[in-house]
Amino acid sequence: MTTYHVGLQQHFADFVGVRDQFVVEPYPAWTAVGVTELVAPGARVEIQAHAIVD
Repeated sequence: MTTYHVGLQQHFADFVGVRDQFVVEPYPAWTAVGVTELVAPGARVEIQAHAIVD
């Protein structure tokens, strides 16, 4: 999972709290990247994830 954050330092703890409600063990590999802006106006986070379903 890769996440892109506007204001990474200001909002990271909030994001982790929400993530913990939906992502359970075993946790996926995760990279968080701070960016200056995203394509969607006003967006604070963009999430890229890949899943394999058996």
